[in-house]
Amino acid sequence: MSLPKAVVRQADMDSAEIDFFINTAMQALETCPTEQAIATYLKHQVQKRTDSTGGSAAWHVVVGRNFASNLTHESDHYLYFYVGQTGFLVWRTP
Repeated sequence: MSLPKAVVRQADMDSAEIDFFINTAMQALETCPTEQAIATYLKHQVQKRTDSTGGSAAWHVVVGRNFASNLTHESDHYLYFYVGQTGFLVWRTP
């Protein structure tokens, strides 16, 4: 299945992390059957990455076609993007 390109709507994150999240989201879209499963997959992958670098911050993931948000995030750790009609909102709190 060929997925559409990701479109970043807002980012406060370095390009390597943006690439990680987009690539991981693409993998999840190809393998996970539901938005809940996609969010869980993405959360587990970022937690594994954070744990391997000794981080202890909490990551939060929202996936869906329709949602609103109002949040506070740690500086340099926020990303909002779409793949097709599916939105992804990822942020970290200390």
